[in-house]
This record gives sequence, C-alpha cells and structure tokens, in this order.
Amino acid sequence: MHRFFGRKSLARTESLDIDPNMTPLTRSIRHTAFAACAAGIALAAFPVQAATVSLSTTAPTVDGADIANLDLGTSFADFGTSFLWTDRPARGQTFVTGADPNGYTLSGITLIADRDALETASYTIRIGTVTGTAFSPVASETATIGMDIIENDYVSFILDTPIALDPSTTYGFDAGLSSPDGGFSNHGWALLNNPGGFAGGTAYNSGGSGVGGATISSLNQDRLFHLDIAAVPAVPEPSRALLACLGGLGLIARRRRFC
Repeated sequence: MHRFFGRKSLARTESLDIDPNMTPLTRSIRHTAFAACAAGIALAAFPVQAATVSLSTTAPTVDGADIANLDLGTSFADFGTSFLWTDRPARGQTFVTGADPNGYTLSGITLIADRDALETASYTIRIGTVTGTAFSPVASETATIGMDIIENDYVSFILDTPIALDPSTTYGFDAGLSSPDGGFSNHGWALLNNPGGFAGGTAYNSGGSGVGGATISSLNQDRLFHLDIAAVPAVPEPSRALLACLGGLGLIARRRRFC
C-alpha cells in the first residue's frame, strides 16, 4: 500500500529588453546568459525545494546503482538515540558513491519509521559531502506528511530536483523534524545495533532544532535506508566514419570556395 503527498513548485517569469537590430544568434546568446543569471539568483533566493512523500509497507526495490541497508533482522537501537523532535538533531547516514566516471544522480531517499506517529509534520532533508566530521551541504528540501505514520513504514522522500553525485565520494543525508503539528507524536528513523553491518558508511546526528548543522557526530550504528541512485549515461563519442565524412564535406566546401 502506498500513500502519497504532493509537492509544491515555484514558477517565475522574466521579461527581456531585446534590441531589434540584434542578429538571431546574438539574441539567443543574450537570452541564454540572462536565463542562466536569473536561475542563479533564483537558487540563491530559494535554496530549499519541496519533496514529495510516500508511505508504504513494502520495501523499495534495490536496483541499478542504488545504495541500501534494509536488513530488518538485526536488533534495533535504543529509541532515545533515534527519535525526532524540534529540539533534537537531524538523524542521518553517510555513504560512498561508486566509481562510475560519469557520476550519479540521487532522486529519492527512504527511511524506516521505528514507531507510530500521528497527524501532520514537516521535515528538512539535506544531502552533502562529508570530510571527517565536516558536512558541506549540496542540497536541501522540505517535505510535509499529512497522514499517520505506522511503525515500520517505509517513508520515501522523492526529491523535487535530483541531485548530482560525484564518483568515489563520501556523502551524507539526514532528515530532521522541523515543524510538528500540535497533536503530533514523535517517531524516529530506525537505527540498528550492527557495527560494521553496512560497510559503506555510518549513522550520525547533526545540528539541533530539527535541522542538521555544519558537523556530524558519528554513531557506531547504521540506519535502515534506501537511496534511489542512477548512473549518469556516457555521452557517445562520434564514430570514426562520421568524423571522416565531416572532414570530407569540409574539404569539398573549401575547394568550391577557392574555385
């Protein structure tokens, strides 16, 4: 069974003063440069996007370049080290990407709720690089759940904007409770007592007030999680035959020019 919650979106239009004497190429270049500048300003003004949330009793499928730790057979850690509230740190997990030279894209994060939670709550989800205890944010999104969470639900945050990931790099993701409803009862992200059970990273806490900070505090435990990751396809190189053909056309054009 799946339950979905919609995403928000921001739309913005811009007007351009275009010189009627511009050539089409100049006009196109100017428009492209303006659009790129406007996009940069928009990102600076609106750094946080809105993710879509789904709740399911079924584990997500692990395929492609996905990274996951879904071993439910190991004992759960104490609830006090995993539960979420607005006076608690964000709870996260580090991981290392594969070696594909073209890199990867991350489109969704799934965590498992370790107990029931009632009514509405808003979360802040972050993705960033990790060096030692330093966390450098790459992206941040918010998500709101408007339905009860049941213990062992798979809570999936489908990112509004997929995140580009570099190969062979240590990243971290975390999710904190940034705004509970008055009737909300807290839950946590399932944390396992299996040191070394997930060889590619470790669970951590970060920040406070439901939002992660600039450093992380690693735990000798692992989260139950799933990352929906896809390898970036390689751009095909032009074939030798195509290059030879283009070279021949260029030679013909040059001869005609000097005849």
